[in-house]
Amino acid sequence: LSGHPLHAASVFCRLLGISLLRLDGLRLDYIAEESRHALYAQGFEVAQRGEGAVRCALARLQELVDTPQDGPKKIYPALYDRLSHDYADNPDYAEFRRILRDHMASSWPLGPGDELLGEPVHERRLHSVTTAAQETGVDPRRLRKLLVAAGLLAEECDLPDSWAVFDAAEAATILRDLTVLVPAKEFREVIGATRSQFDLLVADGVLIPALETSDTKSVWDPRTGTAFLTGLLWGAVQLRQPQHSWEHISKSAQRLKIGPGVIVRAIIGG
Repeated sequence: LSGHPLHAASVFCRLLGISLLRLDGLRLDYIAEESRHALYAQGFEVAQRGEGAVRCALARLQELVDTPQDGPKKIYPALYDRLSHDYADNPDYAEFRRILRDHMASSWPLGPGDELLGEPVHERRLHSVTTAAQETGVDPRRLRKLLVAAGLLAEECDLPDSWAVFDAAEAATILRDLTVLVPAKEFREVIGATRSQFDLLVADGVLIPALETSDTKSVWDPRTGTAFLTGLLWGAVQLRQPQHSWEHISKSAQRLKIGPGVIVRAIIGG
């Protein structure tokens, strides 16, 4: 801490202290104003021991929730929000941002559609058992056994499927060979689309089933959905708060009286 400006180091200790309240089942509004100086002390007790101790504390906070989908703002109250937005451009906080970024990059299964400290994620580096199961359509229990057998996941890993992560690039070939087709409902969940949005994209030919048959409902390749999201989000601007003049694709298409495919193809085409 002595290598950083006093104000930034103090603020970081306070923000870390607020997050650490969750380990005792507490929230900031439980703490009286005259007692909040203790938050600095609580954060300092961890931060003074160095980066390893901070990252260990961040990992302990993750263990309190079942899935990363709860979001970093819930898992790291105040800490994530301030470092990703309020102090995003302040060089005094650069090292503290790096610690949180490195921790999340090495332990969170982030993919297209997610953000990392305010910046959109364009490429998946880590899969979890859960995200890989969604992408391949393979049952998580079977997939976990296959990953252990392939040496991609440690057998002694006792993390839940949503937090048990492995290198996405190393697993690409195995996951490609395992991929099974899924019904439309599961495919919609992969891309985060409502039924009406999905139906319009299909009608416009943006999304095409892998099989043209009426014998089975499992005709959708999850990888198509992942590729669709990647293309759609490449170069996207992350909005930190709602702004005027910005509109959803579906709403824009409705106002222009055209299919959403026209807009989607224009976005993917650059």
